[in-house]
Amino acid sequence: MVKEKKILAPPLGGRVHIVRVPVIQDLDWQEAINRAGPDTEDVCIVRDIDHLYLPTGTSIKDEEIILLNFGPGGGSWGRALKWSQINNLDRTNPRQVFAIGQHCPHLNHELGFNFMYIVATIRCTFGGEPMAVFLRWADLEREVGDDWLGDFWESHVWFAFCCPVASPSLNA
Repeated sequence: MVKEKKILAPPLGGRVHIVRVPVIQDLDWQEAINRAGPDTEDVCIVRDIDHLYLPTGTSIKDEEIILLNFGPGGGSWGRALKWSQINNLDRTNPRQVFAIGQHCPHLNHELGFNFMYIVATIRCTFGGEPMAVFLRWADLEREVGDDWLGDFWESHVWFAFCCPVASPSLNA
């Protein structure tokens, strides 16, 4: 019996894009940042929060990362998490998002954006505030950073999720 693949429907006006990338969960934090966002400044706070995102594995694993964009008008952290729950998707950690920057350096142009963010959806608390790590494209430049959850709402923001380990591959 062949299992039917689930089609992920974006929210009205939104988009879903799926990328497959090799993820190295135990790659050194600084090296992962440098590969994903070579334009990240040396003094950026994200370089100092490796203790908040410890490695979750020790091998290279090909992963499908599901990117959600709400389109014109943007979305929100809460709406993105609700959509992921409805679709039985897991949250992503920064190393999964970093792998996208490393292996898909021109993804912004492929998706029709000069300026865009991809947000890892496992949050952290830094300085008493809930925050998330992001990968940002500005034309040909890529950098990694972190920001408050409420700042991820604009139309150029994409939220990253992944398939549960036990579920079959998803294709849209």
